[in-house]
Amino acid sequence: MQLTVDQLRRWIEVEFCRSTGPGGQNVNKVSTRVILRFDLHDCADIPPEGRLLIARRLASRIDRDGRIRISSQRHRTQSANRRAAEERLIELLTDALLPTKVRHATKPTAGSRRRRRAEKVRRSRVLSQRRGSADTGD
Repeated sequence: MQLTVDQLRRWIEVEFCRSTGPGGQNVNKVSTRVILRFDLHDCADIPPEGRLLIARRLASRIDRDGRIRISSQRHRTQSANRRAAEERLIELLTDALLPTKVRHATKPTAGSRRRRRAEKVRRSRVLSQRRGSADTGD
């Protein structure tokens, strides 16, 4: 499923506020930080099973109102921060909708088996040397 910002714009709420950090006088005058909230539960462009999958995978980013919150203050301009937040939203939603890759079990390679065995032999020698050198406790 290919998602675009234009497609989801109805469910996106954008708020601007002042950024933190360095920036001289500009940081005190201009609201360049962008806080973007996406209403996942009311979005009709994503099918219900897709919304459930996103809700499960992005649970830590969803507030109690069912909105995904993304903020951006990396750039010096409001428009650049807005673009960055929108791109991040699309990236998060797209990644959450991708099916998980199934891991196929593989056998250990000959080299890894050899290294494991050599480590076991080395460790066994260390432990057996400890056992043999115990004093009688005089």
